[in-house]
Amino acid sequence: MRPRKVRGQDLSEAQNVRAQVPYSQAAQKIAALKEGKRKRARKPGPEEAPPQPGTLRQMLERLKTPPSYPPLPGKPPPRKP
Repeated sequence: MRPRKVRGQDLSEAQNVRAQVPYSQAAQKIAALKEGKRKRARKPGPEEAPPQPGTLRQMLERLKTPPSYPPLPGKPPPRKP
């Protein structure tokens, strides 16, 4: 039985085309992860220094305090408990 023709090529060639397509970056990363060749985490440079201690706590405190908006016109200011 002869191989079927697909636009002038036989199927055996057409199936081989897929193997020649280069990997996408995502596929390369996944393949590297599967093989266990993870790139080491790079050390932060001087321009991206780790956050100073205490900043996270200050950010959380800022989140806890409600923002003070100016009172809307026609509404009485909110009473403080």
